[in-house]
Parts: sequence; C-alpha cells; structure tokens
Amino acid sequence: MKGVRSSIPLLPVPAAAEVVDTTESVTQLLPPGAECTVAAGSRVKRGEPLCRMPLHGSFASLSGTVRRIMPWNGGPRGRFLAVIIAREPDNGRHRLFDPVKEATALSPAQLRDQCGRAGFLFPDDQEPLLFTALDEDVDRVANRWCMEKEFGRVVSALKMLRHLCGNRKIVIALPASMPRERKKACSPFGEVFPVPDRYPDATVGLIICRHPVLKSAGRVVVIDNKRLLSLAASLATGSAATTMHVAVRIGRKGQVRLFQVLVGMSIAELLSRCNVAVSDGMQLILGGEMNGAAADGPHQPLSPETDALLVLPPRDAILSENTSCVNCGRCHRVCPVNLRVDLIGKCVEFSRPKEALRLGIERCIDCGLCTAACIVRRPLAHLLAYGKNAFPRQRSAAGGAA
Repeated sequence: MKGVRSSIPLLPVPAAAEVVDTTESVTQLLPPGAECTVAAGSRVKRGEPLCRMPLHGSFASLSGTVRRIMPWNGGPRGRFLAVIIAREPDNGRHRLFDPVKEATALSPAQLRDQCGRAGFLFPDDQEPLLFTALDEDVDRVANRWCMEKEFGRVVSALKMLRHLCGNRKIVIALPASMPRERKKACSPFGEVFPVPDRYPDATVGLIICRHPVLKSAGRVVVIDNKRLLSLAASLATGSAATTMHVAVRIGRKGQVRLFQVLVGMSIAELLSRCNVAVSDGMQLILGGEMNGAAADGPHQPLSPETDALLVLPPRDAILSENTSCVNCGRCHRVCPVNLRVDLIGKCVEFSRPKEALRLGIERCIDCGLCTAACIVRRPLAHLLAYGKNAFPRQRSAAGGAA
C-alpha cells in the first residue's frame, strides 16, 4: 500500500483562479424529484431559485430567459430535470434575504434559516460536523488554494460556523504539513485533527473512519472550505452562490489550472478557454484519475459536485476492457479500510446485493486505489460506486452542508 500511495503526490497549487463568465447559456441540473418553479420562456435573475428544493446548483447562475426544460438522464446518478437558460443583459442579482452584517447578531436558529434559503442545509440535530481543508483526489486543488490564498477569510468563516453550530461537535481536518500558527488560528472553533496530506488519507471517508467521535456517530455533516467561503459570501450579500471552482488538467502530466466558472457551464466551453478542441478518442474525466467518472460528452454541464476535470488525449485515454478477476489480492491489500474488493466487485457484477452489503460495500471511501492496483485493469472503484448507489442501504455517514 505504501508503494501505491507514494506514487500519487500532491500537485502544486495554482497562483490564482481564472474567472470565466462569458458563456451565452447554461444547463442546470435540478435534484431528482425537484418541483420546478419556472417555466419555459420566463425570465430569471441571477441567484433566483429554480425549484422548491433550495440546494447549491438550483439557483439561476445567470440572468436570462429559460429556453427549455427537459429530462436529463444521469445514468447511475439518476434522472434530473435540466433547465437551459440563455443569457440576457444582467438585470441584477436576486435577493433572498437582507445581508447579514454580523453573524453573531442572529441566533443559531435564525442563521440556519438564512443558510437554508441560500441552499446550505444544516440539520437541527446535534450530529457532529466535519470541516475539511483537504482534497479528495489529486486533481482537486480548490480546497488547498482557498486555504493558502484566503486563509484570513477561512478563519472568519470558521468563527461564523462555530456560532451557527452552537454546542455541536466540530472537527477541523487540516493538513499535517500546515504551519503550526495556522493550526492554532483555527483551534478556537473546533477540534483540530491533523491529517497526512497524501492520497487517500485526505478522503472524507477515511477521516471519518479514523476519528473516534465521527466513526461512532450515526451521521456526519461535512463541509469543505470552498463551500464555507461560498456560504459566508451568500450571507454577506443576501444572495445565492452561482459559481464554482474547477481544476483542469490537460494530459496526465499537464499543469493544473484553476477556474471559477458558472454552475451549468458545459465542458466544451470551459475547454475552449484552455485552447483545447474536443476530438474523437479524447476522454473527459470528471474528478481525478483515481475515482473520477467519464463524462457523457463535451456538452455535459458542470454541476457543483464536479471540482476537477481531467482531459486525456487519445494516446493517454483509459480503454475499457472486459477482463476477469485473477484473484491476485492486490486490491484487498491496498484498500485503506480493508475491504475484500475483489469479492464485492463480483457481487456487484452478478447483482448480489445481500452479499455485497454483508462484505461491507458501504464502508468504501471511493479512493480508487483498488483500480490503480488491479493488474488486469478491472474498473473496481466504479463497480463499487455503482453498487452503493444501486443497492438499497442505510448510510452510516452522510455529507454535507450543500
């Protein structure tokens, strides 16, 4: 396992985020089962709710006219409702509530209500909250960029989060390599939990497994620092967040560029800003190499859950192979949570949900090490991800605040 981990270093953090806000239209995917509150042909303002489920990504990311509303098949992720908005001259942002000048002037319940209206859901129950400043994949650099470049804003947002949570337990997962003075600045707002900033130690699932309080909790609320900064900005302006950060890497060894884009922008438009033309045989992976998923095509819209895009030219593309397990045991040896990945993968292949659940498929943290270690290139990480979504189960740890 050490050999696999040491071959996956952290990538350098870009100096600045490039802002892209020139798109002529966006396609926003509403949550499955959401009741749409706009109609085709209607006009919307930037930040206006599009449905009765106010979650990040369900607010209009630009001002314009609703061109079309249609079903969108997300494959294993489910079916969505796609709202296509064509840009018009910006007529201002939609105001959800009066700006919050000082968070401590409101009670925690009042502050939670404002957060909910802006699309950030904090349950009333007292389950612990995990704030993570680390990244779940090697390409996801937005969290580290926010922590390194905007540390003062992160500390102010943590102070607001402490007031919002009241007596709720807060665990602040910080990179072990972070300077001591920065860890000390975060310590008044929760329990600082240093985590090795290597992959997969930085994944949320593994952090929860290794922290005694989080591991024993029935449910954990998770928020990262880029989402926390978005929440603080929403409270300060009284409007919803309509942008997101996406790290783009062209080729396996290409330089990472960090973009701030509109929610719902297409992959093709983002790549045009990188001077990359989409061609046959090119592979577009949402997320990093380890646990990313191939995009349906260049016109797939970017959703708030997508914070990295890996573009592989035809010579580097990962080919799908129909291979059988050779029982070498490598996937089991590299698994951070000691799962029999080989057996679980076979259970998913042959639709045996009871056996997969008995073997602990729910404990998979989606790190992707099993796929990297497999000598016959079986898509084990994707098999387990599909099984967790397809098989009926009860989650032991639920994320997040969005």
